[in-house]
Amino acid sequence: MPLSEHASDANRKRFEIAVRLAELCPLALGSELALTGSTASGLADDESDLELNLWGESIPPAAARVAWLQAAGVSDIQIFEQPRPDDSYWIGGRLDDVALEVGWQTLDVSERSIETILSGSMSQVMAYILVNAIPFRSAGYLPEWQAKLSAYSDHVQAAAIHRAVQRWSQPDHVSRLARRDERLAVTEILLGDLGEMVSLLYAVNRRWQPSRKWTLAAAHDFTQAPERWRERMDDVLTAPPVQSVQLCVELILDALALVPEPYDVSAAARALQER
Repeated sequence: MPLSEHASDANRKRFEIAVRLAELCPLALGSELALTGSTASGLADDESDLELNLWGESIPPAAARVAWLQAAGVSDIQIFEQPRPDDSYWIGGRLDDVALEVGWQTLDVSERSIETILSGSMSQVMAYILVNAIPFRSAGYLPEWQAKLSAYSDHVQAAAIHRAVQRWSQPDHVSRLARRDERLAVTEILLGDLGEMVSLLYAVNRRWQPSRKWTLAAAHDFTQAPERWRERMDDVLTAPPVQSVQLCVELILDALALVPEPYDVSAAARALQER
């Protein structure tokens, strides 16, 4: 998968660094090697770091991983000894004044995670990463994973819609808090509502949702969304508390109206209107 011709200079710089690193990477460090993160998605800017992911039968020794990066000219190397929640192991550093992170995960962990994502019971971040990954080396696993994730299934969509409906079907005290001018408490609740609404829009558009820091940037081309939804989110967060609640309810109701049949969102709509 080539880099988009519309990529920024910052994106291209990071892509070129990734190519150099990949060319120097020993096969023993991973049968699968891919560019991931904002650079692979075409969203990198001058403040973005560079992310590479490798997969293999096992996690290579730290000394071998560091030796590759040192030979490639990476400085400020930092080994993160503890794995992340997804059982991936990471090393950070800098090359050509660009911060980078390189992560390793075993093939079997990745394959189990993909099955869990497809069941609708796991965060979609890994799916977004894999679908947008640009492979530099592959023994066939990454293309297979991307094929599995190429279709956003009805099951995954249903799970995302169910989570939103469950949240908005429960009674809350946000209107009472707004009338008391408890701005901090109101904002906390409405931020959760807006986050859930954006997740709902990803489901309606059958798109895998990235991490929070790219959630809005990656949603720039939604074909199904309430009119002016980005501007209306800003209005929700800047209006006085009572008005904020009403604006948020109106925006969420417009988002719920986009949910296709046969999903039933009536309980959530009624509860929102009673706020």
